[in-house]
Amino acid sequence: MTENTRQKKRRGWLLPLLLVSLAFNFLVVGAVGAMIARHYLDRKIWGVDDPRKMDARWKRHAALGRPGRMLRASRKLLRELPEERRKELSALVRKHGRAIREAYVKVGEARARLAAVIATEPFDEGAYAEAMKELRQADAAARMKVLDLADAFLRALTPEERRRYAEILRRNSYRRWHR
Repeated sequence: MTENTRQKKRRGWLLPLLLVSLAFNFLVVGAVGAMIARHYLDRKIWGVDDPRKMDARWKRHAALGRPGRMLRASRKLLRELPEERRKELSALVRKHGRAIREAYVKVGEARARLAAVIATEPFDEGAYAEAMKELRQADAAARMKVLDLADAFLRALTPEERRRYAEILRRNSYRRWHR
């Protein structure tokens, strides 16, 4: 073998290694870019155009207002409680569960009627207004059922359990990994 052939054989692994390194670098840059973009898009979605105007108090209250926050806090609290206490509170949740499911079935039916109305030609403004009114009423009724459950659940807690629930609820949920 000549000296030139040996150099080519030694460098044969260099190109695949460079390609793997380049792919890994693109992956890292893309992940960091996605996190930064999501951070700023979340702020725009929540109604703040200038991130410097978004103070810590606003972030905390926006996080507490996100859908499902109380449900996740309740589930976390239930996991921490002893088995017999968990069974007592779970029975309370099951008692309200059927009414909540029925209310959300009505929401689904109202959405289906709304979809049927908006799909028809020519567009009927009166039928649309009626379908939207029905959807709003069904949605409000379902939310009230959920709030009734939350009310009953919180009233059934002991003072120590309520303090722990409040700690879980206040925890910063702005970032997904703090759930």
